[in-house]
Amino acid sequence: MTSLTPPELRTIYETIHRTEYVRRNGIKELRDLFTENLRLIISPNNFCAGSCLHCVADSTPSGETMPYDRFTRIDPRFFEIFSVADFGRRGNPLLYRSHGKDIVDIMEFLNKHGIAKFTLALTLQNHSIPAIKRLEEIVASKNVDIETMVTYHHYYEDLDTAKLAQDFNSTLKNYMEFSKRIIISLLGDLYSQTKPTKAEEVQKAFQDDWGKVFRDIELAPFDDKVTYNARFESKEAQIYIPPIDTRVYPLGKFKKYLTQRGSLQEYETQFEQALGDYVCPDLVKWPGIIIEPDGSLNLCASFEAVPCPKAVVTNIFTKSYSQVQEELQQFHQRETRWFIDNLPEIIAGTVSTCKLKNNCYQK
Repeated sequence: MTSLTPPELRTIYETIHRTEYVRRNGIKELRDLFTENLRLIISPNNFCAGSCLHCVADSTPSGETMPYDRFTRIDPRFFEIFSVADFGRRGNPLLYRSHGKDIVDIMEFLNKHGIAKFTLALTLQNHSIPAIKRLEEIVASKNVDIETMVTYHHYYEDLDTAKLAQDFNSTLKNYMEFSKRIIISLLGDLYSQTKPTKAEEVQKAFQDDWGKVFRDIELAPFDDKVTYNARFESKEAQIYIPPIDTRVYPLGKFKKYLTQRGSLQEYETQFEQALGDYVCPDLVKWPGIIIEPDGSLNLCASFEAVPCPKAVVTNIFTKSYSQVQEELQQFHQRETRWFIDNLPEIIAGTVSTCKLKNNCYQK
């Protein structure tokens, strides 16, 4: 591991303070394990009608679905500690169906337990899906705020980028019906191809087709160069376009894509060197937790952890609330003890604090 960066050293410094606070005050309830404004990340299904080549979750048309009745039997005390719920780490949440229920039913259930802010990571061309209309209705009838993230990429060799831009345009107009904040996530890696890289190719295509992407949508820059106030007819939203994300993990369909190109080994080497070891900012105080389709509780929100069973701590469908609470506390105790025992090596940059790289600190 190379020498630590200033942000990593700052994270270690803050973690030491969190650890001392925990040691002085102890853990009295489940909420004490988490930071403020924590997020509940829910993967209601691993089902997707598409077959995006960049999909690290390997979502398929026959993917796993979370049983609605098991989800609603979770002890309400678990939901009361969260302020935001995210959907879409796996699959397409708009396609969720269980016992005649859809994603809006899950959102309404969570809203009854105090969660009013939601984030949906969605795909293009969802116009005919009934859940879209229901999202409009829940926003109009409830005190609910929905943020939407949609990804712009083109890993298909024969993709018509002009058509992609048109599809993106209609999708933005569609999502503005229920979402007041839309994040456009540009996605392209630096290593699967060169001259240009996929990242450069995606950025250029997006800029070249800017007029098609935002056709009929009025944009006014807001505060910075990445946030815009958008208006289409009577609908208004903020559109946020962060810098391109080049962290496309060699997993799932993307791993198969790299294998077919004969570039998997080279990509994995370059990706690992660029990613490197890092200091996890979620150490000791957790910003949230993931419920996987089978009820597993996963403490690593990194996409690297989507298929990794070592990041799973317990299961909220098969165990009582008291058991879940106890197992999370036990994991937290191991994590705190591990951090203290390895602090000199962590500061020296010879030991990573990444949960995955350390098998979740399990002996």
